[in-house]
Amino acid sequence: MFIDPPWSTGKSRWAYATNNNSTNSDVSVARVGKNPDTGVLYRSFFDFPLVGIAKKFISKAYVQATLDHSWSCGDTITYLWHAGPISSTPRTKWSPVMKQAIENAYSHGNEADGCGAKDPDMTVNFESSVITSKIQDHAANSAPYITLALCACAGNGSGETTQDRWKKFFPNSVKLIVDYSSYPGQPYGLQTTGAACSPGVRSVIGTLAPTLSGVFPDADGTQALRTKWEWLEIPASGTYNDSTPRKTAPAGASVPAGGRSTTAALSGLVNGKSYAFRAMATDPAPYNLPSVWSAWCEFTTDVSYPDVTATVTTTPGGPGEKGVFALSSNTSTVVKFRYGWTFPPTTEVTATGTGVRTASVTLTAPKYGENILFVSAINSAQTEGQGSVGFIVDRPAPPTNWWKLELRPGVTQTQALTDERIEATIATPLSPAGVTWSPGLRLPGASSPAFNGSSSAVNYHQSVVNTTESFSVAAWVRLSALPASEDNVAVSQDGTSAAGFQLGVRMAGSPLTPRWAFVMKDTPDQASTTRSAAGVAALTSADVGKWTHLAGVFDRPSGKMLLYVNGTLVGDADRAAAPWAATGVFSIGRGFNAAPAKWFTGSIADVQVYDRVLVAQDFTGSLATDAYPFNEPGMVSAPRTSAWDFKNAYPCYEAGTDPSSSACRVSEAGDYSRRLALTDGSWVGYGQRNKALLLDGTHFVEDPSDPHYNQVTQEYGRAQDNLGDEATPNWSDGAVVRTDASFTVSAWARVEAATGRQTVLSQDHGSGYSGFDLQFRDTSGGQWAFTVRAAATNTTAITTAATTAVDPTEWHQLTGVLDAERRQIRLYVDGELKATTAMVSAWQRWNATGPFVVGRSDQPAGFTDWLTGGVDDVVAYQGAFTDGGVRELYNTQVNQTGEE
Repeated sequence: MFIDPPWSTGKSRWAYATNNNSTNSDVSVARVGKNPDTGVLYRSFFDFPLVGIAKKFISKAYVQATLDHSWSCGDTITYLWHAGPISSTPRTKWSPVMKQAIENAYSHGNEADGCGAKDPDMTVNFESSVITSKIQDHAANSAPYITLALCACAGNGSGETTQDRWKKFFPNSVKLIVDYSSYPGQPYGLQTTGAACSPGVRSVIGTLAPTLSGVFPDADGTQALRTKWEWLEIPASGTYNDSTPRKTAPAGASVPAGGRSTTAALSGLVNGKSYAFRAMATDPAPYNLPSVWSAWCEFTTDVSYPDVTATVTTTPGGPGEKGVFALSSNTSTVVKFRYGWTFPPTTEVTATGTGVRTASVTLTAPKYGENILFVSAINSAQTEGQGSVGFIVDRPAPPTNWWKLELRPGVTQTQALTDERIEATIATPLSPAGVTWSPGLRLPGASSPAFNGSSSAVNYHQSVVNTTESFSVAAWVRLSALPASEDNVAVSQDGTSAAGFQLGVRMAGSPLTPRWAFVMKDTPDQASTTRSAAGVAALTSADVGKWTHLAGVFDRPSGKMLLYVNGTLVGDADRAAAPWAATGVFSIGRGFNAAPAKWFTGSIADVQVYDRVLVAQDFTGSLATDAYPFNEPGMVSAPRTSAWDFKNAYPCYEAGTDPSSSACRVSEAGDYSRRLALTDGSWVGYGQRNKALLLDGTHFVEDPSDPHYNQVTQEYGRAQDNLGDEATPNWSDGAVVRTDASFTVSAWARVEAATGRQTVLSQDHGSGYSGFDLQFRDTSGGQWAFTVRAAATNTTAITTAATTAVDPTEWHQLTGVLDAERRQIRLYVDGELKATTAMVSAWQRWNATGPFVVGRSDQPAGFTDWLTGGVDDVVAYQGAFTDGGVRELYNTQVNQTGEE
């Protein structure tokens, strides 16, 4: 395959640099060498995104450019260099840094009259094994970018002033062209005559002529793979290795990438013996790249076992949605089937029919991507034959209804109460009654609804949930007091006498004890049996004032009720009775007992309704795999609280000198109308895809007569909220996340030199320590680190997640996650999880209330750990991102093209 960034147009971000220390990309040509008119030297730099070839095999890579004009009439040399990232620092003679000359090429294209007829434009190719090796190295390390430069300078620095090397290239013609191939993925979904393999399980197969089967993935989905098989008889010892004799392998076959391939029947098997097999694949010439071998799949032959087949009659539309499955056996003595999502299956259904015995079951798909339904057939002698069926389900369906219930700048109360999933022109907002709005409870800069526990609620004018089918309801809740004797219901839907469901706190036991619970009644009568999926742990004063995510789930096919707390399954209950329809009002803030009752005391936000079952991965998210090519962030919402992309940023000459100027402040690209206030000397230049904040501790002015010339500066940015209005603003330093709850912070960063301790992001706390630090440190050969303290004044109880910093002078995305519920912090680099650390035992929830800061840390002794380098694409979220969420954020940012 061939690519040229961004893979379809051949365009790349570029800049040229001159020896008079200016940079610019708003020009029509890329200059190289000594300008014959001015004597100024030029170099041209190009950033190429490489995310599309991460972990790929690079067969060949070269750079192609179109020459517009040359000074010389004949061929002269131009050198291609590997360079440091594009930035803009006027005090540096050349920026970026030139690292290595990797190839050269000769060309000419004179357009003047001195050479006779004007030369046409010329295509110039820079080709060598060195370029290929350089791109392979970057791909192997998942480097997001590479910067290459065109220069008149040789590898030893000579020749740059040679006049006949002066050239002009068309910048948009410069392409990095790569011939690459993905390594085939490890085969999965292995089956023996339809029976799925499970780790540590040896299936029993009722035939001496089994077929072998597997799925052969490859990210290059348009090509065919060649399969290869190995099988052996397991020795009596039960162990085997590479020296164990192999049986004659079945013939390989061609299979489309991602397809299933099945061999011809094996022969020579002995009844009662055990065997193992595995598979691999090779992609086509000229690459011939092999996959790794699959795991071994083991089975035993026993012809007394009945056969069994499972097929998908109706494929589930996604995880948490139902499907229909047919079970059958040609063994007439089969009396029943067993089925389930784990091995061995345990749920039973009676076999019917004469000759071929059959059954049909309706089940809910338990996860994204590949699902395997394990089945078995049991005959009258109680012999159990095994089988399975695998299938792929699509991406999870989003909520059918979603009320965010939070005010923020630009979001009115009506908008906060309006369903996000229904067009605003036809949506009917929730109707509030007795609700007040409290600022800063969940998100800095936002207000959440507060419920008084006796009369306040927000209601929809009709039912929302179909309680006769599968459904799920989720919400963030915050108790302001523990209930004493009565349930506190956060979300419910009215029936006639009883609620169709209630999600919140239930008082039960003797003495009455409060627990999170999801409750349903057997019938519409309030006196009927109550079914409750409740948490085991009783609520205590520690749960008061803490935001908790609740999700209640009803799985109609299984009759199960489930309760998730902060994404963890904590309780379940069987509901044997047929579900009934509750068609009354959908309410937030109260329950129902023939009349509104069981009022909630506290705050509620981010209410979501689903017409399906929520599954475990809905909370944890998942990374893209060969079987499921999507990164899923998970449904436990982490709202974005701030974002700065620096597209409209300008350098700060002197803060506060011109209130009308757009310099020294960066407008937020997020939803809260915040700004980032910059200090004197802060510079703005090229970032990872557009402008970025560049900091180096020295004022950027170059005129020796300027009072700021050579001034030592303390350069950073700090978040500010407008406490006034647009007409009369009142800017005040402020936090963007609450550090006493889960949060996520992310930025692209690079350091100018890999020395010392340099902080990218932090959040102050008055005279104490920063609430967190996301930084570079020169320990252990250079590390990226995310650090949280046990308390604002604690000097020793520190939790750190750190990883080796590879090429820290290049741009990298850094993401730090505090997962308060799991008491851990996580550090991601370029979308990949690099470190997870459990919080020190002394850590307690505490909130750093000072401003969010870019470029330094804070300690009782004063500001410290200043960054010398660049920061771009800063974002903050209130909530813990999952692996899939971080990966999707990275992919989104690295694939965006900045406008120059």
